[in-house]
Amino acid sequence: MHAKAHIDAEWGRHAPWHYDHHMGHDQNANWCVTRPWLDYITGSREIGDPSITESNPLGIRLPTAVEKPVNRLARRLLPHAYRRIEGSVDRARERATPLANVRAAAA
Repeated sequence: MHAKAHIDAEWGRHAPWHYDHHMGHDQNANWCVTRPWLDYITGSREIGDPSITESNPLGIRLPTAVEKPVNRLARRLLPHAYRRIEGSVDRARERATPLANVRAAAA
């Protein structure tokens, strides 16, 4: 997975945590290579592009009936990680829409 993400950068978007490490604004974040769960535990997960972000900290597709409890448990056990993630999503959205932010600040 890691090698393929380097060979084919577009395919690498299937591992958004790895893509964010190399293409994101913080090279000191997102060190997990194949799955993001350790970045969640250590609080080093930074979201670069919210549109391609994984839907759970395991970084795998799960049935909704399983994913929802996994996400609830992760948020309860790792609040520091989710605070950082939510902040990084806000920063990513600000970078994506600078003109809208200027207009909102002026209003």
